[in-house]
Amino acid sequence: MTDIDDYLNRASPTQRIELEKIRQAVKHLVPDAEEVISYGIPTFKHNKRALIYYAAYKDHMSIHPASDRMIKVIGGPLAEFRTGKGTLQFTENNPIPEPMLQAIIRFRFAEISN
Repeated sequence: MTDIDDYLNRASPTQRIELEKIRQAVKHLVPDAEEVISYGIPTFKHNKRALIYYAAYKDHMSIHPASDRMIKVIGGPLAEFRTGKGTLQFTENNPIPEPMLQAIIRFRFAEISN
């Protein structure tokens, strides 16, 4: 069992399902991404650069970083999700749709590959 598995096992069952969706989407889209714990949360890195962080909290889950540029490029669909400084928050009742999740991962991959 990995540190990531340990982290996910501590999340609620429904949060774990959502976080596993993120994990599997990244593995599918960026198969050579490295899984690590960084800043205490699951993280994928590509070429030693942070691709995406994801985490479970008491009342929500988050994807980091959600840059201002990402929000501008992906646009409207992200408006329904609460965003903070570099954070996209979602809940069990309002999860990130798979096509949007894939767009976020692709955007981040392009952003760090430049």
